Amino acid sequence: MRLPFCLMVLLAFLGTDVCFLNWKSLTVMAEVTPVILCGGSGERLWPLSRKSYPKQFLSLISEGSLFQQAATRLGNEISPIVITGEDYRFIAHQQLMEVGVVAAEVIIEPEGKNTGPAILTAACHIASNEPNSIMLVMPSDHYIPDVKAFNDMVEERVGSPIRHKT
Repeated sequence: MRLPFCLMVLLAFLGTDVCFLNWKSLTVMAEVTPVILCGGSGERLWPLSRKSYPKQFLSLISEGSLFQQAATRLGNEISPIVITGEDYRFIAHQQLMEVGVVAAEVIIEPEGKNTGPAILTAACHIASNEPNSIMLVMPSDHYIPDVKAFNDMVEERVGSPIRHKT
């Protein structure tokens, strides 16, 4: 039963930057599980960004890196799932700690295979551990200047205020 759920999440994501999966049968206020995709080769913004330290870990705009902004976008109380590669696991952990996100789950990809497999991995993990959760997929390298508008949009799509995990 989990595999169809994972496949539906993957199909729902194709062609979008942000995916909301909301089952109409849910009557309780569901938790939002943010999934932060944190891969990339660091080639597009060279020489600032490079393979050993790609753009999502740089402080390019505003305060903190783009990855740190993504991790705290819904508030420090929500624990994201971070999908990243072996090369970035220590940087990801360090940057999460710097912004006070200590309960994040970091899933290490054995090999980077782009967006689809990373989302499928997260969907299967959520289906196993938090089957009633609503999955919110966010790239780690997008800048969203109006965080309040983003959160309002997430809450509107979810249909209720975001419930923070305890």
